[in-house]
Amino acid sequence: MNKKRLIPIAVLLILGAAITFRLRAQYAPPTLTGFVEADVSVLKSEVTAKIVELPAEEGARVSTGDLLARLDTLDIAAKIAEAEALVALYENQLRQAGYNAELAGTDFTQGVKAAGARRDGSEARLNLAISGARNEDIEAADAALAQARAVEKNAEAEFERVKNLHERGIYSRQVFDNAETALESARQGRRAAEETLAKLKAGSRDEEIEMARAELSGADAELKRSAGSEPKVRAAEANVEVVRAQLDAAGAKLEQLRIAEAKHEIRAPFDGVIQSRIANPGELAAAGAPLFSVYDPGRIYLRIYVPLDLLPRFAGGAKMDVLIDGADDPVIGEVFFIDDSAQFTPRDVQLPEDRVRQVVAAKLRLDSGGLELHPGMTASVIIPRGR
Repeated sequence: MNKKRLIPIAVLLILGAAITFRLRAQYAPPTLTGFVEADVSVLKSEVTAKIVELPAEEGARVSTGDLLARLDTLDIAAKIAEAEALVALYENQLRQAGYNAELAGTDFTQGVKAAGARRDGSEARLNLAISGARNEDIEAADAALAQARAVEKNAEAEFERVKNLHERGIYSRQVFDNAETALESARQGRRAAEETLAKLKAGSRDEEIEMARAELSGADAELKRSAGSEPKVRAAEANVEVVRAQLDAAGAKLEQLRIAEAKHEIRAPFDGVIQSRIANPGELAAAGAPLFSVYDPGRIYLRIYVPLDLLPRFAGGAKMDVLIDGADDPVIGEVFFIDDSAQFTPRDVQLPEDRVRQVVAAKLRLDSGGLELHPGMTASVIIPRGR
């Protein structure tokens, strides 16, 4: 073929490609570039201790509760053992104090009750000694004397009968002695009844009244002593409260130490992926020092910056195609956040138009469609025309 003929053909092809490129650029839907992000949780140590174990590696998937780090518990374990011993000591002291308080209360109650009963009896005997016997007591003693005399009379008659028969040889000496003994017993009963009746009628003597007064005075003193032991009971009860307060304080300290011990293990707060491990075994983790950053792969989103003229197309819930760099097919992105204030275009955002313009930050939740997404990936949002 003539070379002169090829030149016009080549020129026409170049012009056609240029025209095609310009048309595509002119009518292609606009795109916005952003970066894949995730809500990242930074896990920090709440205590100062040496790191003894870090089983989780960067990029590893973890489940809620998985062990991520273990810190040395030697110091806290010693403090817990000491606190447990102190709690056990106060528990024993509280049991002993409770027993002592109960015993003091029982002794006090029984002592006052017994002293009161003795005092009441002494008072009654003094009143009886002063006022003398009651009429019913005298009548009862008179009746008893009458009965004793009747018994004596019968015993005398029986003795005479037995004596007569004994003298005639009918009754033995033993029967005679028994009858004689019965008679003497009846006579003693009659004399005792006479003395009782006479005493009741005559009333108490002065020395008996004084003895009754002395007895009452002693009973009053004993009751006063028994009632005076009440402060000991109150002191024993107060000691119970003191020991209980000490036990409560020791128990609270033990609970705090156990909570602190639990903080020596850092566990995954949710199902996620280890984004970065910031510490190494053997290092001293200070309280508040970061150890891991973890993100939830199910909450991946794309952050973009939308020019103000395109903002109306990003209403809440709007869905758009998102092309992840390196992926063959786009994924679906749904707008769930639009910032309420504009800012100047960040320097790392690439726009096909003029970069010096105001933009608004927006976030699109990504449906990966099985594609494994990671924070830091670059992606482009395809905004169809006419939306």
